[in-house]
Amino acid sequence: MFYSLARALSAATRVPYSPLPADPAQMRAELLAAGGTVTLPRLLTYLWNHGIPVAHYSDWPAPLSRPSGMAVDVDGRPVILMGSGRRENAWHAFYLAHEAGHIARGHLGQNELIVDGEEEGVGPAEDDQEREADVYALSVLGGPQAIATPAADIRGAELERNLRDLAREQQVDRGHLALRYGMDSRQWPLALMALQRIEPGSNAPVFINGDYAAPNLDWDRLSEERSEFVHRVLAL
Repeated sequence: MFYSLARALSAATRVPYSPLPADPAQMRAELLAAGGTVTLPRLLTYLWNHGIPVAHYSDWPAPLSRPSGMAVDVDGRPVILMGSGRRENAWHAFYLAHEAGHIARGHLGQNELIVDGEEEGVGPAEDDQEREADVYALSVLGGPQAIATPAADIRGAELERNLRDLAREQQVDRGHLALRYGMDSRQWPLALMALQRIEPGSNAPVFINGDYAAPNLDWDRLSEERSEFVHRVLAL
């Protein structure tokens, strides 16, 4: 079923595929060319412009545990399927940059599928390819250098001020910095509360499909049956 969705998305994508830069510093520089920070909307725009369709598999089969994301090769075109049920953009930005890392670093073979399980935090994995994809994602989102995060012993308004100031100084999205704070300090309850205050009302799965997948797909390229299938699994 995952490959059926990937094939449909690939068939309906107008833009020819162009490879991603193997160096995450180049990808970050291209994303930041207009200033600001690397965010989920910027990543989505960048990938769609490279001919890599991205969609959230919203109608997930109940008995199966959700992955954070999948990279699928369809006859030479990579497709990214997001699976996480989390709502915040910052989580999905990391998962998406991770899948982009698999593609950019050449981990995805012809007509292969890479499935990534959803993890509690944002940090290095044990598998070599997973570790490389994590490093790629962290470098795209935060730069190649170690970034400063708030001290583990601060709370409340002081934590939020620190996140705001450090994010601005380091050109890092505040939501991503909150996740990096959770990873560095292991204060995940505080990090997640801060993230919810940074992103009140976020619904990344709906945003990914409604604001990006739906308008970027050429629905006329799909049969009525395939179009109905895509609408159903993307909850459009």
